Amino acid sequence: MGSLFGDRGTTVQSTYSAAKFAVHGWTENLRMEAEKDRIPVSVTLIHPGRIDTPYNEHAQSYLEKQPGHRGMIYPPEAVAEAILFAAEHPKRDMFVGGQAKLLSILGKGFPRLMDKIEEYYAYPTQHISKPSILANLQNQKTIVLYTKLDTACMSAVQAKVGEENQAFM
Repeated sequence: MGSLFGDRGTTVQSTYSAAKFAVHGWTENLRMEAEKDRIPVSVTLIHPGRIDTPYNEHAQSYLEKQPGHRGMIYPPEAVAEAILFAAEHPKRDMFVGGQAKLLSILGKGFPRLMDKIEEYYAYPTQHISKPSILANLQNQKTIVLYTKLDTACMSAVQAKVGEENQAFM
């Protein structure tokens, strides 16, 4: 299972894109090796667009807002139908949704233009309005750390002031 982010990197999705680029490369190699050895199997790479799945809920993010899909989102059933279609009709690649195909074509034909479009357009569509869980936890840890540091520093200052006051008495 590939992804539109395996065809085209984008902001906020660096680790996901890297994993999907690997899946795309592995699938191409597997396909060629099977053909070379005349193994009677078809290897199809499914390229879904944004699918309504909960993977963003498990994404670790130190950004202020929780990762999430906004904009054009396809149901998981669309991917299931593509997989079943590919099982009965051998194809090299299948795109789920026009979004995935369009980004792949434009990314290959106009890579620098797509970089600029992705930098401008993709970033705001990768978040939902809910605060990031890990960012909140990180902020809480930072506040606790500062509180502990402040308490320790204040204790040290009070002890030092106390020692100096003792010296003057």
